[in-house]
Amino acid sequence: IFLAVLPLREDQRIDVLINAAAYFLQKYKNMGLVIVGEGAMQPQLERFVKDTNITGQVVLETRQDNTVSHMKTADSFWSLS
Repeated sequence: IFLAVLPLREDQRIDVLINAAAYFLQKYKNMGLVIVGEGAMQPQLERFVKDTNITGQVVLETRQDNTVSHMKTADSFWSLS
């Protein structure tokens, strides 16, 4: 499981993260991406995930105060800046 925790804003370029993940997710069906965050970009990102055909492998969750449980289950943490 790949994990990213960030605000869902245009300047974060989450579309780049999803594109990068899509390469692996389409090749390896047992992998997944969890994006924890909230923001104005959520509807566009959900549509982008659907258009990329990785809907079953990508989860967009609203920001939570405690992300430790997500980090414990993740195999890789991706940070965008």
